[in-house]
Amino acid sequence: MLLFLFLALLEDSGYISRVAFMTDGLFRKIGLSGRSAFTMLMGFGCSATAVLTARGLEDDMMRKKTVLLTPFMSCSAKMPVYAMLISAFFPDVRWVAVILIYSLGIACVCVGSLILKKWVFKGDEPPFIFELPEYRMPSVSSALRYVRDRLREFLKKAGAVLFPASVVIWALGYFDFSMHYAADAKFSMLGRIGGAISFIFSPLGLRDWRCCVALISGLVARETTVSTLGILIGSAQSVRDIISPQAACAFMSFSLLSMPCVAAVAALRRELGTKSTLKVLIFEFITAWTVSFAVYRIALLI
Repeated sequence: MLLFLFLALLEDSGYISRVAFMTDGLFRKIGLSGRSAFTMLMGFGCSATAVLTARGLEDDMMRKKTVLLTPFMSCSAKMPVYAMLISAFFPDVRWVAVILIYSLGIACVCVGSLILKKWVFKGDEPPFIFELPEYRMPSVSSALRYVRDRLREFLKKAGAVLFPASVVIWALGYFDFSMHYAADAKFSMLGRIGGAISFIFSPLGLRDWRCCVALISGLVARETTVSTLGILIGSAQSVRDIISPQAACAFMSFSLLSMPCVAAVAALRRELGTKSTLKVLIFEFITAWTVSFAVYRIALLI
């Protein structure tokens, strides 16, 4: 709510346009445009909304680069994951941990843009021509209406996506494939699925099948990761029993950089088409796994 409130005030005051103008020189060094600044800024709120705002970019190459990199920004849906793990493992340095995880996303945007500029989207960027609106006092009522609409969208998602997803995950963790009650969740449908894919995440220190299932469930909506872990761990254990501090760093990094939620994927498909969206998802998964592996190894050394 606070994030969207301040974004609304900045946009209504005419300042966002000046952000695009001031950041154009810096963004061009990494292969983006100042016009990408607002989309990236919106990425801190909601990746799906941010991807749709990229329609304002006139150059098709710049629009594709911006849309591809925006999901690396840490959207508000990822904050519950950080809050859970940082509170459990790094309570004394919470603000440092939050700054580091946000900085990691920004760094991946910069490096990813340079890679795309050099090997994928070659060519000169179009000149930056932009009309700056006059500064004006932002309308509080307009900003509050904007926040209300964003909150309404979240509540709809919570009711239509998060709650049903939690129920489905609970059922999959309660029954086995023969639809009998599983005395041990490890032998449930969810446990079997998690065990089958655990080899993918084992190099990241996430060997427990519950971690694998939680990461996969986050593809529905990132907040579902927290509710999934809550369901699977139960009241008898804590997250510290199944994840080490180093693996927690990898978990947060993967949640930050991996494929966005279904709403963002739908927005990507609308903007890029099915074939290009699949390429984007593969690129983001490989990036998320590679960076998370590096983070885990560095954390082990530290």
